[in-house]
Amino acid sequence: MLARALALEPSVLLLDEPTAALDERSRDAVERTLLALHARVSAALIIVTHDQAQARRLGDRVLVLDGGRVREQPTAVRA
Repeated sequence: MLARALALEPSVLLLDEPTAALDERSRDAVERTLLALHARVSAALIIVTHDQAQARRLGDRVLVLDGGRVREQPTAVRA
């Protein structure tokens, strides 16, 4: 499904746990692909993940929710 969505070169890509159940090598490949897409076509990535390390690797800004409430305000994580 991800490959099909990426083929359309969307301006916004909504991802819910995009690398759940993948091994580390596959996760890294998916993350590289997402970052390359973002750089090439300036696609906005909105990612829902429980993996805060992944959020920081992929995100320009990270918003942490707890019980449906904002626990941490968006912070810049990548230049």
